[in-house]
Amino acid sequence: MKARKAGEGTLFKKGARFYLRVRTPEGGRKDLATGCTSEKEARDWAKSYASPVLQAKPEEAMERIRQIKASRSSVDFAKAWEIFVKTPRTHESGEEQASRNASQWQDFSAWGEAQGLSHVAQITPTHAAEYLDELSSSGRFAETRAGIAPAALSNRSRNKYHLTLKAVFAASMDSAGINKNPFNLPKKANDCEEREAFSIEELRTILDATESRPMLRQLVTLAVCTGLRTGDACRLTWDEVDLRSSIAWIHKKTSKTGKAVKIPVMPKLRSLLEEQPQGQRGESVFPDLANQYDKDETRLSKSFGALLDSLGIERSRRIEDRSRPHVFKDLHSLRHTFVYLAAESGIPLAIVQGIVGHASPKMTALYADHATDKAKAEAMKKLPDFFSSAPEEKKKAAPEVIEAEIVPPAEVKAKEAAAMLRKALKAVDPEKIKDLVKQALKKLEA
Repeated sequence: MKARKAGEGTLFKKGARFYLRVRTPEGGRKDLATGCTSEKEARDWAKSYASPVLQAKPEEAMERIRQIKASRSSVDFAKAWEIFVKTPRTHESGEEQASRNASQWQDFSAWGEAQGLSHVAQITPTHAAEYLDELSSSGRFAETRAGIAPAALSNRSRNKYHLTLKAVFAASMDSAGINKNPFNLPKKANDCEEREAFSIEELRTILDATESRPMLRQLVTLAVCTGLRTGDACRLTWDEVDLRSSIAWIHKKTSKTGKAVKIPVMPKLRSLLEEQPQGQRGESVFPDLANQYDKDETRLSKSFGALLDSLGIERSRRIEDRSRPHVFKDLHSLRHTFVYLAAESGIPLAIVQGIVGHASPKMTALYADHATDKAKAEAMKKLPDFFSSAPEEKKKAAPEVIEAEIVPPAEVKAKEAAAMLRKALKAVDPEKIKDLVKQALKKLEA
């Protein structure tokens, strides 16, 4: 590879692509991705960059570079998504999460095209910030465009979009010839509270109320006995259930993280599964539940919410500066409840993580924190009420207690000797044991 003339920078190859190394006006050095795989294309590309980079002010040069890259880039929004999907990742997403990611990218793409943008190289940090701010103020662009009354996204939901868009740009940067990810922006602090687990009393009330509602009964029992997410519970198939041995098992690949889990079947759930007639067992364990979820998954959530309201179980609260109330108890709370009860029962978190399929032990610990908080609250109730005055009856009884504690000298000696013997029994050194026993006998003889 020949070095370019002084003042024009130097081309070099890294992997399959060429880069241009230039000196900035301040005397520094910068490597620019050309996005080209052939030397001729890279040289043509470099000619377009040499003058603005070396002669203009830094901010003007960078803007000029961005404009040229955008005009030469062939990576449009659809291509960027294709690159992202093919890029290997540490944790592969399950079907449900992959679908959610695709929906988020499609919403951003539609927003970008409405601004006259079609390629990833055209997106600046300003564009990225504008889109994220619109999510917070107006909600999804797709809903706004469709004439649906949009709902502003919480910071938590906004951050999920932010994470997806940042990942797609990171995967396509090299192919698009861009050096900086426009979504390298600070995330918003989460503004909502976490979900809460149901108490034992609430859970019993819910189970009693679902006796006449088969689908909800099946879903609640399955979720609280396995910790499965709603979608995985609804779509459970018979080839994922093994009832042949004394300990029944559910073998499931979770839709969100793609992790394979192996869950022992609790007796109550086993009874529910065995109730399903052998001759009517098709693919789905609970066909009506699966059909309802596939047709309209929100209907199950709404039905469960209505049930909680009818039972007087509080499930949402208003948060300042939020247009919608925060729901802290819903179907997903059944998963939290499973982890909470498992932690309360002393099951190690590592085992719980293996059952629920969390990608990180930190997430399992977060779910188990329900138990920690409630345990703290119960423990605090046991503290004495040291602020209020003691009852009169106890004050009068005080002299009697003092008199009752006066013990004869002989009894005192016996108690001291017994204490020495107990200490001797705990000792390890034989000589020390003999010495303590002798001391105890002397005490009794004195």
